[in-house]
Amino acid sequence: MIPLMGTPAPTKNPSEAYADGQRAAEQLRLMREQTELLRQQTEALRQQNEAAAAALASTPSTISPPKPVAASIFTAGMLNCRGWRSFDAERRLIYTMGIMEGFQAGFMSGEIALGALENPPPAEKTLAGMEEWRGKLDLNYGKRVEAMNALCAPSENSAIQVVFATPTASMKANGYTDEQIEAKTAIIRRQANEAAK
Repeated sequence: MIPLMGTPAPTKNPSEAYADGQRAAEQLRLMREQTELLRQQTEALRQQNEAAAAALASTPSTISPPKPVAASIFTAGMLNCRGWRSFDAERRLIYTMGIMEGFQAGFMSGEIALGALENPPPAEKTLAGMEEWRGKLDLNYGKRVEAMNALCAPSENSAIQVVFATPTASMKANGYTDEQIEAKTAIIRRQANEAAK
């Protein structure tokens, strides 16, 4: 049957429209809760980084204290390559372990939070995202420290934050060319220098 001109299009009955509105409101509420949860987790990680840096600086142990440095060992509140160079081998290893475990916990928390609003992504996508950041699984902590040592050695990289340098440092093990690695390093170097101003 063809509707007559001027006849309004059929509409949902009020109970269906109300149910749709309720679902949309619930989705919005969930998104706000998840956004707040992610903000709290980010803030907690920032506070943990600051506490860890303070604890490392004041820990009485067999670990030698960091070498004194003239300039700040932090860029935008995060340990930078200058700070990395002031650490001995044991502190570098401990810091690397913390970054990797913190990343994995944060990544999984984010995936779970996003999964509350939509179908969770396939496992292959999650693993690919994690591998892109952390690199190949066979890159052990010792090799990661060596890669960070190489990236942090040049003085022009002093302001680069270690947490942002970590995926760049593992690019070589993932098969990237020297040119690709230098291009990525130049980007994080520029961002760090801007953050340090």
